[in-house]
Amino acid sequence: MKHELAMEIIQPDQFWSVISYLPNPADLLADKGSFYKTVDEMILDAKIGSHLRLRKDIVTSFPFVIKQGNASDEVYEFIRDNLTANLNWETDVKEFLTAIEYGHSFSEVLWKENTQGKIVPDSLRNKYPEDIVYKIGFVKTQGGKKSVWVPVLKKTNEELNASYKFLMYRNNPRAENPYGFSDLLMCYWPWKFKQLGWEFWLKAAQKAGVPSLVALFDAPDGDKARKNAQVISDTLSELGGGDGLALANVKELKVLEMSGALRDHKTLIDTCNQEISFALTTQSLSTQEGEFGTRAQATVHDENLVRVCHGDALALQGVFQTLIDWMVAINFGQEFSSPKGEFDLQSYASFEEIMQAIQNKIPVSKEALYTRYKLPRPKNTEDEFVIPEIQDEGFALSDKPSKKKDRLPARVF
Repeated sequence: MKHELAMEIIQPDQFWSVISYLPNPADLLADKGSFYKTVDEMILDAKIGSHLRLRKDIVTSFPFVIKQGNASDEVYEFIRDNLTANLNWETDVKEFLTAIEYGHSFSEVLWKENTQGKIVPDSLRNKYPEDIVYKIGFVKTQGGKKSVWVPVLKKTNEELNASYKFLMYRNNPRAENPYGFSDLLMCYWPWKFKQLGWEFWLKAAQKAGVPSLVALFDAPDGDKARKNAQVISDTLSELGGGDGLALANVKELKVLEMSGALRDHKTLIDTCNQEISFALTTQSLSTQEGEFGTRAQATVHDENLVRVCHGDALALQGVFQTLIDWMVAINFGQEFSSPKGEFDLQSYASFEEIMQAIQNKIPVSKEALYTRYKLPRPKNTEDEFVIPEIQDEGFALSDKPSKKKDRLPARVF
């Protein structure tokens, strides 16, 4: 019974284990030769690019903290002090978040020995996702075996299965799909129609930018009419800006222009931009605020955007937890418990509310003022500045030490 419970009953189609790797299914959804090439083109769109930057900037603004949990003091302090010591944190986070547009991201961990003789991460080298493909592999378990996705370097067909080396992140992972889901697939057609709209606008502007003139005249004879028309046409074609002329036997000159064409273009572009905003941020006021937006709507939409970024952060923190587990296993052993790393997504009081609490002599954490609210920490007592009239014994900032096991989470970035 135990043996059967530990076995994987539903395994990927055995046909796929015959071929070298599985193609990215997203390739089938693009109308161009390469899905990744199409994504690169879409990122150049101002609306798409700005939304992607916004999501990544919000995620990197969340503090990343280490919680001790069941880890020993030594292990906890080692991770707290060394996890991000050599990393370019914001860049590393944003490189993993390229999975939003590509579906998956892949980085190689380079390690080094520090001055204390411990092995710590030296850098994370992000790889272009097009170079990585996946094939099905199997690992032994107590009950038999289970299937796993094995990353493969496409150029050499080399399996990338070295221990403690490769970190993978999938955006919105789905069953039986190692490549994740690209959010840009949701706005592919709005982007495509938008490109066609720009092409239409350029043609419309070219035709409507310099209006055409039509001369109306009477000429009963057919041959004479054609000759007169040619003479008038040649004369009109030589007109430059600000020129004037008089034409004999011409009753009227009319201007041909495209009425409403450019307004139609603006409607198309705005509609496409709105759909792109819905797909990437679940909000649309960034394209409508001047005409339709209200402060209440903007607040709700901002909250929705933050929720999307919370989801990105919660999914991504598992990658850095893997890195923490590796650091503990390499330096202490796999039997040691790891501390927990996570993005701090709690809502905190505004600085104005903190100041009100201070004015009402409510104890406030000094550490939070210097870390969470980014107040400049004094170098020493001589560097401190406090307004003299509020210096009294009744006013104090709470900074009570706690037990080692109950220590507050330490912010590492």
